[in-house]
Formats: sequence, C-alpha cells, structure tokens
Amino acid sequence: MSATRYLASLLRPRNAVVALALLAALPYLNALSADFVFDDIFLYERHSAVQGPFDLRGILSARYWEKLEETALWRPLTTLSFAVDHAIAGNSPAWPHGVNVALHVAITLCGFALTRRLCGAGSTRERAIPFIA
Repeated sequence: MSATRYLASLLRPRNAVVALALLAALPYLNALSADFVFDDIFLYERHSAVQGPFDLRGILSARYWEKLEETALWRPLTTLSFAVDHAIAGNSPAWPHGVNVALHVAITLCGFALTRRLCGAGSTRERAIPFIA
C-alpha cells in the first residue's frame, strides 16, 4: 500500500475516531497510577460531602471549597461526581482519574462529530477534521 493510500485510509471516519480516541487518551494514561495532588486533596479526599455517607441534599448544597470560609463557590454537579466516584472506588485515585480520561476522550470525539457535521460529511474539507479536533 502506498503512503498516500495509507494516509487516506487514516482519514476515513471510523479510523479517525479510533485515532482521535487514542491521541486523546494516551498522554493522560499515566494519571491512572498517580496519587491525588493539589486541589484533589481538599475537593475529594478531605471534603465531608464527598467522604461522608451518600446524602444527595448535603452533596448538592455543599460549598465547593468546604474548608475556605471566604469562598462562596458552588459546583453541585462536580461535587456530586466526586461523591459518586468515592461511592464506587473509595479513596483510590485511579477511578476518578480514569473518569477524567474517559471524559476527555468523549469531548474530543464530540468535537470531531460536531466539526464533521458543520463541515459536511463527505466533503473535501472533511479530510482536515481530525487535525482540527
């Protein structure tokens, strides 16, 4: 197979999806074996709404930065996500890091699908889409 044909085959939608998923995931796979760092310690490991018994009302009403009195930041879906992660995997950082990698792959593929739809599938512009996503 010539190099031109090989490159053209990589640009087919199915191949592009696989390539984009790999390119989105591979740089972050080392996070699966990493510990919690920086804000993870306060937002996951030490947050009472995340660590305590699963109480939906408490989780959705909790401040994001629980230990900082001067902040009024409220992110209920993020706190809920952390609480669900904790309910599934406890204090293991591999699960929430894996969820982050999966979300990164998902949003990359959504960007690819949106760009493909906006540019028109089957058009000559479609060949550039994997490089944009």
